[in-house]
Amino acid sequence: MKTNQIIDEKSQFRAVVPLKGATIETKDGKTVGKCGDFLFDDENWTIRYIVANTGGFFSRNEVLMSPFVFKNPEFGNYHQSMQTVLSEDWIESSPPLEAHSPVSRKYELELARHFGYPLYWTGTYLWGGNPHPMPGMLDPNEPARHEEKMAEIGESRLRSCDEVVGYEVISNGESIGKVDDFIVETHPWRIRYLVVRTGNWMFGKRVILSPEWVADISWEENEITMTGPDREQIESAPAFDPSDGVNRDYEGRLYDYYGRRYYW
Repeated sequence: MKTNQIIDEKSQFRAVVPLKGATIETKDGKTVGKCGDFLFDDENWTIRYIVANTGGFFSRNEVLMSPFVFKNPEFGNYHQSMQTVLSEDWIESSPPLEAHSPVSRKYELELARHFGYPLYWTGTYLWGGNPHPMPGMLDPNEPARHEEKMAEIGESRLRSCDEVVGYEVISNGESIGKVDDFIVETHPWRIRYLVVRTGNWMFGKRVILSPEWVADISWEENEITMTGPDREQIESAPAFDPSDGVNRDYEGRLYDYYGRRYYW
């Protein structure tokens, strides 16, 4: 199977799974680790953190890094890199991530204090006071401006992309396949589509469905329930080929097929 790291250069849609293993670089281009996972919030379906594995071969040290600290990703056929605006010391002195424990809002605030980026859960936009992350917009005083609102805000709603890959997708009471990947629009870092492999994993085709069509997620049962289309309609939907990717023409045909209003 062909895999295309750059799904569509103009619209900046990226598949998440092929990005695992991309190198994480300092502002000077020094490699400090690799991308291990992505954490998204299940309310806005937006990637909030990249999990960077910065340890060596025999050690494991995970650091959460917000899209605010990354320059535009560069992906090619033979090399994938995600360059930060940070120094090596800045990354290495990041608050340690407790393994296998939920990421708390308190820990997120500690990260924001360390790196100096705005809090995404305050303000009216997808990224708090911003419609999208502004790479390099780091101000040590920024998080403190919103700390008084912490008591009014609930706990984090972060989920691992690694965990959700393989979840059963249900529509109209029938299983239509399993989550195979995610398609992210990199400017706002929003998950635009779930890639679902229908039928048998070897012979089923891939289709993409918008998270906006999700009715419910059962984290206990590892299931995602969609609204509307039945199994036959989904199986007959325009196929998704990772080597062709996503563009506006494909999106238009997809939304027309399902009779949904364009998000753009």
